[in-house]
Amino acid sequence: MDHAFECVGGRGSESAIEQMIDHIRPMGTIVAMGVSEDPIAMNTRMILEKGIKLLGCSRSGRVDFVNTVTFLEEHPSVCEYLEMLVGQVETIRSIKDMISVFEQDLTASWGKTVIKWEI
Repeated sequence: MDHAFECVGGRGSESAIEQMIDHIRPMGTIVAMGVSEDPIAMNTRMILEKGIKLLGCSRSGRVDFVNTVTFLEEHPSVCEYLEMLVGQVETIRSIKDMISVFEQDLTASWGKTVIKWEI
């Protein structure tokens, strides 16, 4: 592959970026989009040897969200595919619930956690 996008964030960022460095072609580009609160290690030797470009991007504007919703409406099969990435769905009713779900998510072995706010 020539381009890879890290959207994992958290503790999984390090492993995701490591795999990307292993599999990306020389002169490829890795875009880091997942947010990690803690520093992560990267194999700088392989980044330099392969001439990999590493970009950071964590901001989206309203137009990006509108375009994404439009794309998903026009391609329902993509929604079905993305549903396979969901590890758990949690309903929260308070900030305390939210904190609890985030703490559970840190120890989850696989999948994205979807949080539903219920009033």
